[in-house]
Amino acid sequence: MSEDTKLVAQAFKFFYTGHYEAAIKTFSELTIRDSTNADWKYWHASALLATNKFDEAKRIVSDLIDAQDGQGLVHGIIGSARISRLELQLALEVYLKNKKPIPLDQLSELRKEFSDIKESIDTTLDKKGKICIPDFYNEYGMILGLEACIELYAETTPAIENLSIERKSEKLFGQAVEKYHNALQIDSAYVPAIHNQGMLYFDWALQLPENERKEKLEKALLFFEESLSKNKDYVESLFDKGIILCHLRRYTESKEPFIRAASLNKKCVTRYVRGLGKTVLKTIGIDNEVKPIIAPIITKI
Repeated sequence: MSEDTKLVAQAFKFFYTGHYEAAIKTFSELTIRDSTNADWKYWHASALLATNKFDEAKRIVSDLIDAQDGQGLVHGIIGSARISRLELQLALEVYLKNKKPIPLDQLSELRKEFSDIKESIDTTLDKKGKICIPDFYNEYGMILGLEACIELYAETTPAIENLSIERKSEKLFGQAVEKYHNALQIDSAYVPAIHNQGMLYFDWALQLPENERKEKLEKALLFFEESLSKNKDYVESLFDKGIILCHLRRYTESKEPFIRAASLNKKCVTRYVRGLGKTVLKTIGIDNEVKPIIAPIITKI
């Protein structure tokens, strides 16, 4: 194995175990070694975004778009969409933390932003035809999934509006699943697309009354287990598997994935810990056996 190949493997291992600072450093080194490689620039930007370093990531993405260089341009479009999606996600988390619905006037603005993001992606698809980059479709799926969640968190008016929002959200969830399938058609072992399908069903479950969540939660669990069968060290899936098992009140089973996640990354930098970790973990009914494992993770956020 060449030195560069080892460095690439190391960079992705850092990324998938949530050691984003190390991933930033390693992808940066790869871009220095090959300044023409758009892949390394893209993943460098992705690692920066995982640590909320938006300005640095935006500079890299802007350079990729300005270069107008085939695959580099596509990576730039994905990166730009990811930045917009994460900014929208942060906006949603403000409402969740405050336990307030999204006002209808704000919902209108958010719908416009989603429309603009999707138009940019669809235009790229129209120009390029089939794109053989799994993360292109993976990111599109995440955008659609977030859009569905935002619709469901919105303030509602008459019952007819309520029903139309639920139908629109279900349609968006279905479209997101299609995008993840597109990614897996390119690479059947592409772990983020498998994991994100689990998150899709998890998010869907949380919109339902508590007594109607079990089917979607169990579906999510299957995807997390499948992603771990492809990469046993994927911290996101380990941690989220633990969260799902707690939701299902399978506390004893939840200890193993939590312990393994913490052994790989003491900070357990996952989606929930980065954003709503404390709130979610306080509300899912963790029992006394699991609390000692989770408590050190939470205190390190």
